[in-house]
Amino acid sequence: MTHALLAQRPVEVVRTSSGHILKAFRGDHITRQIKSSGIYEKNALQLLGSILERIPDAVVLDVGANIGNHSLYFSLKAARVFAFEPVGEIFELLENNVRSNGVGNVRCFNLGLSDREAKAEIYVDDTGNIGTSSLEKPSARAHAETVKLVRGDDWLKANPGIERIDFIKIDVESHEPKVLDGLRGILAAFRPILMMEYKSADILRAFAERGGLPTIFPDYRVFVIESNYARKAYPKGPLGKLQRSLVRTFREEAARLYRFDPARTYQNILLVPREKLSVLPPQALTRAARRG
Repeated sequence: MTHALLAQRPVEVVRTSSGHILKAFRGDHITRQIKSSGIYEKNALQLLGSILERIPDAVVLDVGANIGNHSLYFSLKAARVFAFEPVGEIFELLENNVRSNGVGNVRCFNLGLSDREAKAEIYVDDTGNIGTSSLEKPSARAHAETVKLVRGDDWLKANPGIERIDFIKIDVESHEPKVLDGLRGILAAFRPILMMEYKSADILRAFAERGGLPTIFPDYRVFVIESNYARKAYPKGPLGKLQRSLVRTFREEAARLYRFDPARTYQNILLVPREKLSVLPPQALTRAARRG
């Protein structure tokens, strides 16, 4: 089935640095990043890839899969990937990109994960960054589309044969707390590593209302995923400027794991069960992150 909006939104073909050929929305933020960097969130994905390589036959959930940039990369490092994308016209490209690349270990679901089973309105961005479409944030420059939501735990019950889940990536534009509420059984049973966005005041407030990440994940370590070139990765002031200058001069850019401050916003954070800290590449941990 062809969705009406897809017929209106131009599509182009791009090639990723991991060897996949994708249909992508012309002029969209993710498309531009793939064309300029080879893949979207390149540094973070390389770090996640090195983690998945340390988990034999890893099983991954990609929650908020968009057109498949992350899912296809994960397919190279994991045994099985389950990709969730609720927006119809985005899902159409996701499913096409998985099929056209001959990837057999990714299954796509036209669903959003949440804390309940329901039909809900999602606000689909019309400004050139369709990945910011949100169940939480109405916008004057977005249109509403009805999508199907399910609890992650209920999805697992409806799909027998999945005996483990090792890693979950969640990118759902401030809906992360509700996704986690619907994954409580999976989190307790499998204790997966998680990566999720933590980049808005709404997210900070929602997690604070639940007691904060240490309360929700009492036996996990929380890290910030950030480029070693980013200003945010260094202390404010002259010493931080000097440290950053030396790194930019003498080292290649790469994602590193930094100490987490729950009062600050970040693009991505990584939550790791303490018994699984050994899968983290030692070179990715900054000194402060090692001290915890």
